[in-house]
Amino acid sequence: MRRASDVIEVVHADSGEAAMSLMEDQDSSFDLVFLDLNLPKMNGLSVLKRIKSQVYLRGTPVMILSGSEAGDDVREAYGNFATGYIVKPGTPEGYDGIADFVVRSWFGVMKMPPTRA
Repeated sequence: MRRASDVIEVVHADSGEAAMSLMEDQDSSFDLVFLDLNLPKMNGLSVLKRIKSQVYLRGTPVMILSGSEAGDDVREAYGNFATGYIVKPGTPEGYDGIADFVVRSWFGVMKMPPTRA
């Protein structure tokens, strides 16, 4: 088994606009996107809607990672085709648990379509 650091490349965007710029770059592809709802310049829900409205991005799995536990936020995220919704944990161990989940399930068990060429 490979270590997570051998498998995962993390790309960070500091705003919704920056995230869309990265996503819309035709030379880039992403196996999984973690998206916060509370982003500057373009909120996460707007980013999600834009990703899912574009044919070449629509199949990209988008997991919401948010501090909000509000039912309306969860419903709206799933209603706009989020792949999942994770509430941000309050401890470093909680983030370790999320990382373990991603490595074991997403990059281990799940079968994903090939990335675009």
